[in-house]
Amino acid sequence: MKILVVGDVFGRVDLINEYLKKSDADIALCTGEIGIGKKNDWNAKNPYYFDIHHEFFGYMSGKKKFIKPVISTYGRSDNFSEIRSIFNGATKIENFTLLQNGEPVSVKNNTQDELPISNIKIAGIGGVYSPKSYKSDSDNYLRHFHISHIEKLQRSGAHILLMHDLIGGCTKKRVMFSEDTYRMLESINPLYCFVGNYHWFTHAKILGTRMVVMPKIQSGYLLIDTNNEWNAEASFNLNEFQQ
Repeated sequence: MKILVVGDVFGRVDLINEYLKKSDADIALCTGEIGIGKKNDWNAKNPYYFDIHHEFFGYMSGKKKFIKPVISTYGRSDNFSEIRSIFNGATKIENFTLLQNGEPVSVKNNTQDELPISNIKIAGIGGVYSPKSYKSDSDNYLRHFHISHIEKLQRSGAHILLMHDLIGGCTKKRVMFSEDTYRMLESINPLYCFVGNYHWFTHAKILGTRMVVMPKIQSGYLLIDTNNEWNAEASFNLNEFQQ
């Protein structure tokens, strides 16, 4: 099985299908900022909102579709009322699953891989980290994640984690992992943890987990081959994400 992984999308949604065709992957995973928006966002005069929302609106309206299953978390620029609409089933997008914080989804693995996992569990957290707690009906509840979401994630038993933001902080091209990050990885013991939001590429092995900070989608993609000991191969344009 081949798993395609991309960083923050920022509305460049069509690239997911392009990368799926190029890599011959079976499924795509995204770290967020996918461009979930309303038609009003799509028509907004603000160029930023037009850039981030115009492509995904085609998938929301059914004019476009993903050629393979796509699983994503969300970022702080995505429209929260539309996120709720996807979560409660009012908005349906073919071949697209938006992860609810801490809730795992299973992907059937039909290949004879090196690590025989028949159902690959994928879980994630959207938004940015805050130690505060918010009411479940507020935008801040979706915009931020906090300790209750982390505790839920710890019970997910996921093999792959998708996180828009880290638990902790960072400086320019240097990630500072917090104690909460280590505790989370120790309790879940995932094979991979992918993080967006920082827009460069770096990786480290922490407590047996391959932690990868992903650049923006236009910089390229990473491909995991479960038939090759779950090793990953990166296809990035270095000049693109170092700017």
